[in-house]
Amino acid sequence: MLARSLCMLFAIAAVSALTVPATRSERKCVPLKWESSVYGKLAEVVQGTGLVADIVATTAVDNSKNRAAFRESVYVDGKFAGNYTVLFFSDVGYVVDTIHMKCTKGETREITQICSDSESLTHLFSWNVGDQITDTYRLAVTNGSTVITVLRDSFTIVSELIEQTFAGVPQMVAFQYGNITNGIQDESVFDVPSYC
Repeated sequence: MLARSLCMLFAIAAVSALTVPATRSERKCVPLKWESSVYGKLAEVVQGTGLVADIVATTAVDNSKNRAAFRESVYVDGKFAGNYTVLFFSDVGYVVDTIHMKCTKGETREITQICSDSESLTHLFSWNVGDQITDTYRLAVTNGSTVITVLRDSFTIVSELIEQTFAGVPQMVAFQYGNITNGIQDESVFDVPSYC
């Protein structure tokens, strides 16, 4: 019985130790410029009909110039539904249908460098995954709720869960990030097409 109680005590202590966020002395930031491959799922309800889409994308973020580009291929029920580029700048956003060459100007998102001590972050929990520690935070945003998970050592974003309203439609989006690299290889990803 004593051995069982000690095992439970050690298990509780181990889990408690993992719920401690990085301290201010361990301050880490997402790179000012970075690129990534992304896989995601989007769920929304439009006129009473539910829609779930798979998203395969690449993203480029330039925090130094408050801009982000998201190039995505969308699949609904396993069928190709379109290619889109979503551009966010400090003052405007664009959704570009690259196949039909249509452009919608609209809402933007705040593009700022996120650091482990950013006031917009609230630590939720941490996990020890193999030899890595992940930290999960709630990120304060203006038109919804976002939860991000990062690798503690590098502050690399691993996943993001977004609840938002986009173009008047409530959405839930989950993204998994991979192949993240510092810098941006081709700055033309931020070019707004001439038909916009």
